[in-house]
Amino acid sequence: MKTTAFGGKLSLFISAFLAPAAVFAAEIFVSTSGNDKNPGTENAPLQTLQKAVDQARAGDTVRILPGIYRSNTTITTRATAEKPLKIIGTRSADGKLQSILEAESKILTAWTPAPEIGENVWKIKLSKRPDTVMLDGKMIAQINKLNMLIPRRKQIPDKLTAALITGNHNPKTSKRMAGFDLLAAGRDLKVYHDFFKIDGIPFWETIGNVICGWSKGNLYIRFADDSKPAVHTITASYGDGVTLKNASHVVLSDLYIRGSKNCVHIIEKSNNITIENSLFMNGANRVLVEKEASSVTVRNNILTLGFIRNKYHTGDKRSRVTYLVFKYIIGVAKSDDCGVNFNGSNCSVYGNVFVNGLVAVRAHGPGAKVYGNSIRKMSSCGIVTGGFSSGEFYENLIMECGLNLRIHDWRHERFYRTEYHYRNLFLNPNSKQLHIYGISHKKGHDKVNFDKKGIYKADPPAPFDPGKIFLYNNTFCGGSAGAWPIKNYYARFRKQALPFYFMNNIAKSNSSWEVKHHHVLAGNLMYVAANHKNSAPAEGVDKFNKIVSLDKNDTICVDLFNKKLPDIRLKENSPAKDCAIDVSKPFEFNGLNVPALPGFKPGYFSGKAPAAGAIQAGDDKLMEHFTSLYNKMLETEQMLDSLK
Repeated sequence: MKTTAFGGKLSLFISAFLAPAAVFAAEIFVSTSGNDKNPGTENAPLQTLQKAVDQARAGDTVRILPGIYRSNTTITTRATAEKPLKIIGTRSADGKLQSILEAESKILTAWTPAPEIGENVWKIKLSKRPDTVMLDGKMIAQINKLNMLIPRRKQIPDKLTAALITGNHNPKTSKRMAGFDLLAAGRDLKVYHDFFKIDGIPFWETIGNVICGWSKGNLYIRFADDSKPAVHTITASYGDGVTLKNASHVVLSDLYIRGSKNCVHIIEKSNNITIENSLFMNGANRVLVEKEASSVTVRNNILTLGFIRNKYHTGDKRSRVTYLVFKYIIGVAKSDDCGVNFNGSNCSVYGNVFVNGLVAVRAHGPGAKVYGNSIRKMSSCGIVTGGFSSGEFYENLIMECGLNLRIHDWRHERFYRTEYHYRNLFLNPNSKQLHIYGISHKKGHDKVNFDKKGIYKADPPAPFDPGKIFLYNNTFCGGSAGAWPIKNYYARFRKQALPFYFMNNIAKSNSSWEVKHHHVLAGNLMYVAANHKNSAPAEGVDKFNKIVSLDKNDTICVDLFNKKLPDIRLKENSPAKDCAIDVSKPFEFNGLNVPALPGFKPGYFSGKAPAAGAIQAGDDKLMEHFTSLYNKMLETEQMLDSLK
């Protein structure tokens, strides 16, 4: 074998010496006291995260030292699975997050009175409308652009009714409350709304006695409690905290991101992004994944709205006012707040704590896995699925939300939609647990097929299949798990049973459950009130489900205000035992062949048949799992209460 003139060993040395420096992973440091002209070492750090990520390569780690960083950061690095780019914050010895990221922001100090608008209204010159306005670190309500364009009335209304909250925004025809009128409204303004059964809830108290709105180069703020801007720190911010654009294999960890339109925004063809061990607060979305992005993992984070009146995100009527404010005053027609909002494919959301807000998870992408999350006090919904959603949703603890689960946009789509919801624990003291909602009757691509009442004009076009929705082996404690719209959809689709499978659940029932409306309605333990009206046994719930009077409720919790998680393990004489269907293997129901369902391996139960509900007899591990989620929620709430 021939060698070079340098000899074999020298040749290897030179090859190693000439190899690209990128083979050695680098650590790049960022500090608020650094300088972007520095090399980025620990002793000579950079000043901005943007400079660090621009300099970083695949395999590098960017370490953010303690401090508050007020700038927008865009990451475009395309790393690899073997050499990911890591962006890691700093924690104190006791675990507190010390690397705080905010969007580009400014502290507002030059306020002047605005008596031309109303009493206790102040204004400041601001050329551009802020995305987020913060008062002493808490997000406050900002009136949407369209409401600020509605002309003022001669007399300011003294009641905020449904007509003044909703409706069109046309300045000539709108009946909404004008933004400026809302800024000047009286201190005793109360909210009335028949649908939400709101009958005189104080408006100002519910939203923290403060609101703001921007118009024609001025930001206006109103204090209904005689406070003044000078005694507060008021911050206006613009844009997103961290944007990932066409990035791949990037890890964000141990960060505290707040005061941004979207804390983390994942756009274009970004993929294989991991977001973990962080705290996200404020904005319209804590994590937003656009449709073209894919394979995003959000795990072990805390996500909260951080609104100035967090304590009203509970099941009482004030939470409904908060919901209306975010949907129609801050937003224009939708819940303008979400923890994790993903439209991309193959996203995983697990091990997170969601507390206080409107929506915890909005899942609108295929291939989803949402599991092991603790969700509490969402004034709108815990989990919302819709559009092009498909995937598995399991072992989540969802409690005290306006609706714990909302299956949205269930209609005739070109996309085949299949959802599996299993082994979840839903807790709600009095509110509804589950809502199935479809909008096929509204204008859209299928409007040609429907008459004015929203019913198909002829037999549904082939292939008619809006996808399959499976809810099985869940435990609903309190409230009602009735899927009341099913009856309407049954008529809409010309009385064809809908591909909705409700099996093996423990739930409080209502009169909307009928087997003829569902492909499968069987194996459930249903607690019913004395005045419950069941269908005829031949086609009703009695034949295929176990019906128990509500006064014999020994399995689901009635009182959820005892500040501890109800123990839902099955008692020896529980009526849930042996009443369910074995979903680990294919089965037949009323002539319909049903395949084996995800989440259950053969032999998962003991006895003659499986038990209804999330937990099988003798399964202590799942109860320990829910207890762990609950305890983590309590610890999170205590931490957020003490957060400055």
